Amino acid sequence: MEARTPMDPAEVSLREMERLLDRLAVEVVVVGLHSGVLVGLYAWLEDQLERRRAHHAVLVSARGRVRRLQDRTAARS
Repeated sequence: MEARTPMDPAEVSLREMERLLDRLAVEVVVVGLHSGVLVGLYAWLEDQLERRRAHHAVLVSARGRVRRLQDRTAARS
């Protein structure tokens, strides 16, 4: 079985991902024209953050739908 690393997106909070993206942005700007690898990493992390936000939005939507369904069911009783 493969061990998870601290950078596994499933294990990192949105807040931590934002902090890492901020720090990485500073490094990209400091390194400038020679930041090819960092730019790739920045793009990957930014994508992971957006995916996590989208996933969270779907969960919030599903919870709301379940709540409305429960309210309708309770109202019929």
